[in-house]
Amino acid sequence: MHIDKQARNFIVSGLMIVCVFAVWLFFAKFPDLIRSFDKKQSEITGSARGAGGVSQKNNQVPLPTRQKQLLYTVRIGSADIFVEVAETPAEKTRGLSGRESLSKDQGLIFLFDTAAQYQFWMKNMKFPIDIIWIGADKKVVDITENLDPATYPKTFSPNQSAQYILETNAFFTQTHGIRVGDDVDLSKILR
Repeated sequence: MHIDKQARNFIVSGLMIVCVFAVWLFFAKFPDLIRSFDKKQSEITGSARGAGGVSQKNNQVPLPTRQKQLLYTVRIGSADIFVEVAETPAEKTRGLSGRESLSKDQGLIFLFDTAAQYQFWMKNMKFPIDIIWIGADKKVVDITENLDPATYPKTFSPNQSAQYILETNAFFTQTHGIRVGDDVDLSKILR
């Protein structure tokens, strides 16, 4: 049987569309497989990326695994904040980008395997934030206050290495009197 070139191209295009749709349908039906693959990839590559920030590579042992929950309580000095955790590369890349706002006394904490001078930016941000840079010793090492989305594409990093980075609503640090050197209790996250 002879098929002309136009008919063959039409058939190949149709098969490609069917394959793409089948893959989409599979992952829509089984979203846990994507999360599982994402976690395995982060363990294999050991890569870490700040929310919209510049990639940092490391080859350290991954943080201990824990049962994922929506919000954890973190204490900084005398202030409590409820945080979501960004630990996979996808979560770190997305960060707070695209969100309309954060609830009062809520934040997003980025967990890295090692301390470094990670760089963050305000790509696709819709509200200003404070960034609290926390060292491996779980003390505040630097604070970047009231970052406006209009600062993008400028990047921000701490004056010294930080292993945990906490993004909060703007003026959170001022309102709660958070200062460099304050202790940070991450015991409910790092188990």
